[in-house]
Amino acid sequence: ESETTTSFTPSTSLRNDTANGKNGEMLTDEDERARLVQMLLDVATRQAERQRNQKLEEEERRRKQQAEERQLARVIEYVAPESLDDDSAAFSLVPESLFYEEAGSDDRKDVCAICYDPLSSGGAAVALNICGHIFHLDCIDMWMEESSKHCPKCRKSIKEETHGKSPSGTMSISFVPQNDVAGISTNGQGRAIKIEYIIPDGFQREYHDKPGERYRGCTKIAFLPDSFEGRQILQRLEYAFSHGFTFCIAPDPNSSGEKDIVDWGTIPHSRIPFTEKNEEQYVYYVSCHEALDRLDVPR
Repeated sequence: ESETTTSFTPSTSLRNDTANGKNGEMLTDEDERARLVQMLLDVATRQAERQRNQKLEEEERRRKQQAEERQLARVIEYVAPESLDDDSAAFSLVPESLFYEEAGSDDRKDVCAICYDPLSSGGAAVALNICGHIFHLDCIDMWMEESSKHCPKCRKSIKEETHGKSPSGTMSISFVPQNDVAGISTNGQGRAIKIEYIIPDGFQREYHDKPGERYRGCTKIAFLPDSFEGRQILQRLEYAFSHGFTFCIAPDPNSSGEKDIVDWGTIPHSRIPFTEKNEEQYVYYVSCHEALDRLDVPR
């Protein structure tokens, strides 16, 4: 009688239990549940760790941004000069003992470079503070009135910084979050540049249309995108304000011209935020740079 051989094929679950066990040990249902629970705990722990790290990174980014904003935020005060034609600060009287240069020098200090007469023969002599070149006072006065505001010898500007007719005031620069002003285009940091000008009431200077008359001040707000181009414009606007180019005194249209108010000058400002980076924003950059160029505001 032939021997009958019976083969045994393990079930799928048993194969899995065996494969998942350590050293080939078979896992029970309770062991499998514990293993799955541990896997879920490990996943949850890793996820919580990632979230915690992301939160810490976000807090650090926000802290650095706030520190940068505090550093960049500033207030510029402009005090209007009493006169725009006072060139006395450009000169210094020179004693006669300094007229003479050592022998052999090509730069003769004993001769006025305008009239070529000896300095000692033409009354008072002055040195330009910007370069030190010496001229007769009468000669350099006439030169500046009729010819140029530059040194006749080296061409340096005698009056380095000119001023406009803006009255005194302050320019405050700050950064505002994007959600504080709807539609602001930013540089990815979620903020925009806010400029607030405050010009208090005052009295007109001698270079205004109605010297001694009162004018009404103003508070005006403008915006710039916090971008490379926006910060370029901001730098030039700061220079313009600190040199009196931003505002002017004009008749109040609501008073039939009897009273005067502070109004914008020739520099365009965006009094509403840009909604996006588009052609409108590009046109503003171009027009603003052109207006600042006409005022000789450095780039």
